[in-house]
Amino acid sequence: MNYYPKTFDITRELVDQWCALTGDNNPIHRDVEEVIKYGKPVAPGFLITSLITHNPEPNWAVAKMNIKFSEPVYVGDTINIRYKVLKERSKLKVVLVEFYVEDNLKQSIEMTTVRLY
Repeated sequence: MNYYPKTFDITRELVDQWCALTGDNNPIHRDVEEVIKYGKPVAPGFLITSLITHNPEPNWAVAKMNIKFSEPVYVGDTINIRYKVLKERSKLKVVLVEFYVEDNLKQSIEMTTVRLY
């Protein structure tokens, strides 16, 4: 797996498209009264997770993920993604993926991938 830090802008359009695609009608993503409680719209957690859950390289597949949400990510945030390989064998890799906004850890995922053939 060749992991490189990536940056994603969490835009209103991205959140709206995700919510429409997945049927996510949680009011914290757009309802004005709910948003007032948080200060701005909260991005869906699984939208953030989906930014890295593609197959990491040909003939590999995601086998397991342990996800920890530390803090919300908001519409307008820029996410910096950091990767660290924790274990690597011929047919198995375990990677720690961390999502930061500035220096604040927002979400971490320990992802195990396996070579299919």
